[in-house]
Amino acid sequence: MTIRNLVFTLSSILLGISSSQAAVVTGGTATFSLADTATNGAFADRFFVGNDAATLTRGQLIDAANYPSVSFDRAPGGVTANINGGSVVQPDSRVRQATNLDFDDTASSISSFLSSWTAATPGFGAFGPNLTGGEQVGIDAALRFNTPLGILAIGEIALQYDPTSTFGEGTFGEGLTLTQNLDANAIIWQLDIDDATFVNSSSGFSFEADMMTTAGPAGFYGLDTNAGRFSINATTTAVPEPSSLALLGIGSLGSILFRRRRRSCTTQGRG
Repeated sequence: MTIRNLVFTLSSILLGISSSQAAVVTGGTATFSLADTATNGAFADRFFVGNDAATLTRGQLIDAANYPSVSFDRAPGGVTANINGGSVVQPDSRVRQATNLDFDDTASSISSFLSSWTAATPGFGAFGPNLTGGEQVGIDAALRFNTPLGILAIGEIALQYDPTSTFGEGTFGEGLTLTQNLDANAIIWQLDIDDATFVNSSSGFSFEADMMTTAGPAGFYGLDTNAGRFSINATTTAVPEPSSLALLGIGSLGSILFRRRRRSCTTQGRG
């Protein structure tokens, strides 16, 4: 077998191994659009996003005297927060969530998109059902509630995936879930992905879905079960698959061997 045929054969094998292309989430935005009803988060008085969400300490987030109530847009508009990158700086007593999601960017539907998402492990913590581990998208946002019983907040939002999830109303337990991590990891909202819109491209993905509050937070924070809408517009960067790197290596090796053979033939011809 000639060197050229060998390189061609190995390249064909590697191309057959993987036709998918991995991508990693590097940034973007997410929008929370709470339903505008009298009962939905009636005590929610401030949504921290942007620089506030990135730099304020936990104490400042719940300091209503120095950080007073600020009205925020509800449905059909909403509040837009930043998606974190792979590393974040932590203000005092904060646990801002980093993003570590990589996925198959050839996915054409939300089900195929989720099939490449490493799932979290369900459990039960101090604030009820929770999710730990797996891949996630970290979102810089905190929502404060000024209630007669005191000031509370949910924040350090993470978009996680648990396909075994049975929490929620029971009809939308597809597992794409928003957890809060400000004091302890807890499931706050599940997304009704059966009716979600999903768009994927080489530069990012977006989807929008109904946001449903799970039972514990619904009672504790006064959020309606039908909480509103959630949308995400993530930017991504392609990550070379092992097969792609191997193809580059084979190409380089073939070039080296071909040059050596050519030099050898030239030397023999001179001899």
